[in-house]
Amino acid sequence: MQTTGAVGVYPDLAGKVAVVTGGSGGIGAATCRLLAANGARVVVNGRDQARIQAVVDGIGAGGGEAIGVAGDCTDLAAIERLRQQVEQDLGPAEVLAAFVGGGRARPGPVADVPEDDWWSTVDGSLTIVDPPCEFDAFNVDLARDTSEVAHGFVDLWGTDCNADFGIDYFEGSGTTWTHEATPYSGFVVAVAWDTTGTYLLYVDAARLELRITKRLTNGTYTGGRLLSTHVGPDGSSAQGDVVASGGQWWAVWREHVAPSGSSGNEFDQTDLFQAYTIGGTLHPRQRITSNPLWDGAPSLALTPATTFPLRLVWSRGGSDFGAPTESDLRRALGNASGGWISATLATAGFLNLWPDVQMLGTTTYVAWNRDGRTVQANNASGTFLSHTFNTPAAQSHRPRMAVSPGNLVVGWTVPTSTSFRAFVAERVGSSWTGTYASPSATRL
Repeated sequence: MQTTGAVGVYPDLAGKVAVVTGGSGGIGAATCRLLAANGARVVVNGRDQARIQAVVDGIGAGGGEAIGVAGDCTDLAAIERLRQQVEQDLGPAEVLAAFVGGGRARPGPVADVPEDDWWSTVDGSLTIVDPPCEFDAFNVDLARDTSEVAHGFVDLWGTDCNADFGIDYFEGSGTTWTHEATPYSGFVVAVAWDTTGTYLLYVDAARLELRITKRLTNGTYTGGRLLSTHVGPDGSSAQGDVVASGGQWWAVWREHVAPSGSSGNEFDQTDLFQAYTIGGTLHPRQRITSNPLWDGAPSLALTPATTFPLRLVWSRGGSDFGAPTESDLRRALGNASGGWISATLATAGFLNLWPDVQMLGTTTYVAWNRDGRTVQANNASGTFLSHTFNTPAAQSHRPRMAVSPGNLVVGWTVPTSTSFRAFVAERVGSSWTGTYASPSATRL
């Protein structure tokens, strides 16, 4: 690659046949012009012949070569006609840039789009299918950067899928996503992001170790650091969270502890442990709770700008086995020396599980599941006030939350008679609205 000003120059594109779907406008049209500027023979595809011709004419006026081929990329026959005309006029395609996908929905108010058309667009533009692989909330996590780009890790699973427990990295926003294989294998526990890279808290399935590692912003991966060897019989039920700032991290996770205080088996109670480098020095594995009730599902948040106090929310009570027993939420404030001051958060209901905590300014926001409903609470008024959503929640699936000034979004998994659906509720000001955000068989 060479550069001229801010425009990249790729000599190896000269003479190549480049097909651009969705090339009649926006980023697609810009891509057509840049390909032509690099000597490619461009095929501009879209549904509006006038707009296609405008792009073709502009490329020709600049000394480039382009043809236009109208066609709807949701129609397989139209795609076949596109291929045939390209090969007839220019030869086989050597470059494909796709800026439009499947879906029947036409531009217009979202409220006027029929549900079937909506899902056809979601399936064609947003859904990545890699049969026979699957994933759910216990196999994936992500964190947003300051530009609202998501960075995450996922371990896929399923019959005849991912036998070596490989972990993939992905990033993106809207309808633009990329993914890649990583050097890591095992189970994703939690993800964090800061300006130096994306952190992964995971269980190495081969060595049965809880480790923390990092994908740097230049795309390279670090070797990681061992945090604990007490991850249960196979590591798949590990629970924890991680936060990061300025190239340093803080992780909290649960471990089974025997009555004697030594490492326990999967039937023993669970307590919380931590390790961290925030502050500049590595502080290895430390126990932070000791209670005969089970502690688990920890969620961490940094205080914006100042880091401390850290917020930690977790579930106390219940177990992984037997009939459900009462569980409550605990919250704690953490300081730079690793100390915590805790208090009860939720005392209503019977089962309070799977909290997600976020900070905005000095306000703490928490979402969790209580007795088959998702609850959101915050202390913006000085004391925690909660809102319970009417749409049912799958009790064992963690809800997720995002906050920004004047806006709060909560998403959770809704059980159906045969499967699951994702539901998203949004509060703007003081008003809540909500809608299903996925077809069936989706779990947050």
